[in-house]
Amino acid sequence: MKKNTKKIHSKPRQNKGPAKKSSLKKKLAKQARPIHKKLALHPLSLLFMLCLGVLLVMSTVNAVADSYTVSAVVPLPPAPLSPAVIVSPTDGESLSADVVNVTGTCPTDQYTTVYVG
Repeated sequence: MKKNTKKIHSKPRQNKGPAKKSSLKKKLAKQARPIHKKLALHPLSLLFMLCLGVLLVMSTVNAVADSYTVSAVVPLPPAPLSPAVIVSPTDGESLSADVVNVTGTCPTDQYTTVYVG
């Protein structure tokens, strides 16, 4: 015996009526727009206008180099009452040693510089 087998394909029914009506309304609304709104609201037109705006803003910004005058006053400690005195070696003495001992006196919190020449 053969069984009667029918293949039943169940597809959900799509209600095409309102969807078609809404897409038709959108299409009519787009067609009813004035030409300047069609062009101005296009995504590429918006991108172009954005890039043009950035270019205009960047070209009008002036780079300004400021100059500053800085002045400062550094307070110095008071000058010593007595100068440093070098006792040995005497002024004008010629020395041939590699190490030279320099002796003398110097006021407190002061220093001296010895030049070799």
